[in-house]
Amino acid sequence: MVRIERDITPFKLYEEKLKKLAKYDFLTGVYNRRAFFQRAESELARSKRLQEKVGIIVIDIDDFKKINDNYGHEAGDKVLREFAGVLKNMCRKYDFVARFGGEEFVIFLSKVDENMAVKIAERIREDVEKRMFHLSRKNIEIKLTASFGVAVLEEEDNYSVEKIIQRADEALYRAKNSGKNKTVFLQ
Repeated sequence: MVRIERDITPFKLYEEKLKKLAKYDFLTGVYNRRAFFQRAESELARSKRLQEKVGIIVIDIDDFKKINDNYGHEAGDKVLREFAGVLKNMCRKYDFVARFGGEEFVIFLSKVDENMAVKIAERIREDVEKRMFHLSRKNIEIKLTASFGVAVLEEEDNYSVEKIIQRADEALYRAKNSGKNKTVFLQ
């Protein structure tokens, strides 16, 4: 009888790394779009079972292109990482954040009504507006603003994540077109 032993630790570490890459945005460390939809579907099923409302906040950093144009893409990446960290830290423990692309993020809110969802969005918006974002390599601090679109699960949504996001996105569009740095709620 021959016994062969092999340390599979490197393979397990590699497997864990691949799982993380498939779930999280490589730049910001928050969920990527695909992982967001997977978890949101699960949370919607739970909310349906428990008859709880949920909400979505879609966020876009105002005039982000100017950061890349004035300070370079490395600075823009730093701002995106720091911004994502702000969103994560300001969310409740059972909410979650994802990067949807570029400078657009989305937050899934559990156990909220319209007023609570707007309050959360507005609290984050105000914090971002007051905060200085650091570009460490250039020793520069910049101020940002962001626009927020908010929607809460309604009966006609039929527990569809896409429908809630669509309304939150429309609210974001209205916030951007009415002067930016605003929170808009859309029923």
